Amino acid sequence: MAKAPFVRYGIHPATQTPLFVAELPSFDALGNVDLLAKPITLFFAGDTSKVSPDEIGRVAETFLNEGVRFVCVWGEDCKRVHDIFDEIYIGGGTEPYNFHVMTSWHHDDSFGEALWFFLNCAHVDEEIDGAASFAVRIGDPTGSAPIGEAIQRIDEFNDLQ
Repeated sequence: MAKAPFVRYGIHPATQTPLFVAELPSFDALGNVDLLAKPITLFFAGDTSKVSPDEIGRVAETFLNEGVRFVCVWGEDCKRVHDIFDEIYIGGGTEPYNFHVMTSWHHDDSFGEALWFFLNCAHVDEEIDGAASFAVRIGDPTGSAPIGEAIQRIDEFNDLQ
């Protein structure tokens, strides 16, 4: 399986880290990511209603092992993806929860609102060497647009304006 292609797009405004974007045809392409830097934030847009919890868990584990600190999820079934990231991070509950990972789901927000939140609010307080931010769209979920286009024209996509 080929590595999921992330392309450098600029700087994430909230974290001032390199921002990488990817447009992938299916969720399973995230199972073989080629992260060019350690992630600090991740924006995920897609419909995962037909994706198994185990597959979501494998992707969550990959990103958590790579150091993701803030995960924003948008699209059909995004709350379940959010919950699985939390479950993988917390584990069996035998270790104290250390609050190093933040997750948010944006079911009631438009694609633009969720992306605006990611670009302006998704950050952690401390600096992490080699950190980067990643935004990925899986397929063509209703109400979305290519990530790069949406970032470039965020004011048009943000329904809160």
